Amino acid sequence: MKKNLTIIILTFLLATVFENIYSQPAIRFDSLNILSNTHDLNLPAWGPYTKRYIGISHIPDVKSGLRFDLSVFPGFYRRKVEVPNVLYETNYHPWDASPSLEYFSFRHELEWKDQVYTDISYSAINPNSRLIRIECVNNTDENQNLALNFMASMNFPPIKEYSPYTSIYPALVNLPQGAQWFDALDYKNLEFAKPRPTDNLVYDGKMRGEIRDNGLINGSGIGLDFGSDAGDFVSYKVDVKQDLNDAVLIIRYKLENGKKVIFKLSGMKGKEIELNSDNDFAIENVKIGKLNKGVHEFTLTSNGGSGVIFDGFIIVESNVMDKIEFKQKEWNPVPNIIEGPVKNSVILKYDDADLYYGLLWENNILAQVREWFGRDLSDYFKQMVNEHVQTVFHGEGEGHFTNVFLRPIVMKPKTKKNIYGVVFCGTKQEVENNLSEMNNSQNTFEDIYSEAKNHVVKMDGNPDGKQYKFSIERMNATLNCNVVYPVYTQKQYIRHSAPGRWWDCLYTWDSGFIGMGYLQTNTQRAIENLNAYVQEPGAQSAFIHHGTPVPTQHYLFLELWNKTQSKDILEYFYPRLKQYHEFMAGRLGSSTTRILHSNILKTWDYFYNSGGWDDLPPQKLVRDNSLESTVAPTITTSQVIRTAKILRMVANKLGRMEDIKDYDNDIERLTN
Repeated sequence: MKKNLTIIILTFLLATVFENIYSQPAIRFDSLNILSNTHDLNLPAWGPYTKRYIGISHIPDVKSGLRFDLSVFPGFYRRKVEVPNVLYETNYHPWDASPSLEYFSFRHELEWKDQVYTDISYSAINPNSRLIRIECVNNTDENQNLALNFMASMNFPPIKEYSPYTSIYPALVNLPQGAQWFDALDYKNLEFAKPRPTDNLVYDGKMRGEIRDNGLINGSGIGLDFGSDAGDFVSYKVDVKQDLNDAVLIIRYKLENGKKVIFKLSGMKGKEIELNSDNDFAIENVKIGKLNKGVHEFTLTSNGGSGVIFDGFIIVESNVMDKIEFKQKEWNPVPNIIEGPVKNSVILKYDDADLYYGLLWENNILAQVREWFGRDLSDYFKQMVNEHVQTVFHGEGEGHFTNVFLRPIVMKPKTKKNIYGVVFCGTKQEVENNLSEMNNSQNTFEDIYSEAKNHVVKMDGNPDGKQYKFSIERMNATLNCNVVYPVYTQKQYIRHSAPGRWWDCLYTWDSGFIGMGYLQTNTQRAIENLNAYVQEPGAQSAFIHHGTPVPTQHYLFLELWNKTQSKDILEYFYPRLKQYHEFMAGRLGSSTTRILHSNILKTWDYFYNSGGWDDLPPQKLVRDNSLESTVAPTITTSQVIRTAKILRMVANKLGRMEDIKDYDNDIERLTN
């Protein structure tokens, strides 16, 4: 009895200690509902979101796709500089990071191994400012002269993933008073006459029929050969804000030169519309006549012929339609560089962002504000490392970087030195006030740094695990810092936890494992990571798909349930994961996964990989010999049997007894 009592008490104490270290606030259903209809992460506007050079980024407006970057390039004065390009190895390492990014840091190696380096951290001061702390370390027996380069730039939304240097250039429309623009993608329904496997699983979370291209309002429109088959149709439900005496429906579209297509318009007006253009955007005016304020519906149905690109529609009074103007958006990367209120400061104002940005640095170091014009700094900046007089540099391509050059920073042997800076955003007056106030508060910088660093999760363990602590801390920092912006999905720009910075895109199967990593230190990050890949019940696409369709989201969900025992999590995610499973099992919408008589599942219509591997010999043989119609991997079927078993447990827990039979049938059908 005494032994049993001792075990019970010890178990209680261990559980209490474990909970004190790792417990997090209970998850409530109302807090989960905030995640509905979004795929973004609830992270600060400031974070390590860049696709260019590591440092800190700011998102002035998450809807815009704009990203302000501020990087710090350390180096040896007039000898060597490290340009921390995130797309390949450049001698920096994520070092520490809190789950919610109040604090994160990077180690920049100047002389391997740990002979000369800088630890550069970014700490939250308030929602509009961040402290930059550069700890310079000289572990050699010689004096070292260092230099620091603050490098600021504005980055514009890319036209596609893996293209950080290629911005999208949307069109802009100026409307007369009373006119309304309706984006082509804001349809009620779009159907292709010939069903496509991807109708209910559009790649990258795009809308059915969606394309991204220059010259489109908002950068998106309807394409993908829409209209080429008779019966292709798109329908709209629009809210007209005022009565119109003589309304005109203006259609903005694009066709290949010499092509034409006829659409039947029904709803507001019944007539046939012939569209033709010469490889450029054109407009077609359709007279509607008197149109009352309120909700109206109309449908465009193709008679077949040529695929068309639809950009959108304008409803306008006929007597002002000639005042409509379309023009190409031109991004301007060059800021207005304004002297700050103190000599050791500068203010930047970019044309495309409403906010001003301010930068403060220490006033006891020789500083020079320089400008670098060009697309990329990686090679050109290194070539000019010896240049310390010139202030304006011109490289190749378009782009601009504002450079605050601090030098020399003299380091005696075996010494450390901290250099500080602060970056701000806000109105011009707010930035000026903050620059002045923080310049007079430099004695608080170390306290700000220490308070922010306290948010880093302490990776404590038992004595046997001590040898792994260093690597686990670096892995956790990498996990927390691998967030990129902008990533485009579901008609919105989001922050996204990526497998690495090369992948400024979604990645379905990787993401489940990323979420399991988050689960070790921050349940909320794991939940948001899962939410990024699931869709609202009944949504057009069953889930968000990029890469191999391996249902790792279900495994993350199971781990969340095991850890939290939260019924609210089950209630929220169950219907979303149910439709995910149903598509994978071949019984939802356009799914073609279960078309073989054997019932073995295959996903070749959605991606060339079967289980997340690129070079599996049997898979390569299938691809090289076009055997996709007759050969299937076993891995997909095995995965879906497992997701059926997971969801069957949840259905039983939630009392969804009618669903259990479906899962039983899936398991039996796929097993036998």
